[in-house]
Amino acid sequence: MRPITSRVYPMCKVNGVQFICDHRDVRRKTQNSGVMVHGGRNGIDYYGVLHSVVELIYGEGMTVHLFKCRWYDTKPENTKTDHHGIFSVNTATSCYEDDPFVFATAVKQVVYLDDLVHKDAW
Repeated sequence: MRPITSRVYPMCKVNGVQFICDHRDVRRKTQNSGVMVHGGRNGIDYYGVLHSVVELIYGEGMTVHLFKCRWYDTKPENTKTDHHGIFSVNTATSCYEDDPFVFATAVKQVVYLDDLVHKDAW
């Protein structure tokens, strides 16, 4: 079944959490564009930033919300975990450019801070 129509939004509230697209988030003091999805069976978690919210509208009021994200490459050479368990990802990397969508309900919000040890894009 194909959607009847679709809409694109710069923000969305999912399970009580406000997500804001990265292009709007850069002008704010708070950060709400960081996203993470648990990898399930393969054990790899996916980290990225939200670019847009897509709402697909089907018949009889049924809607599906998708997040279009820029995903960081989480191969071992692009990630680090320190002795405190803090996870760092190289934000200069990217992957899954041809597959950027994820169900909004599968996403958890994360905050990205500069890694003062590794510098640059970590």
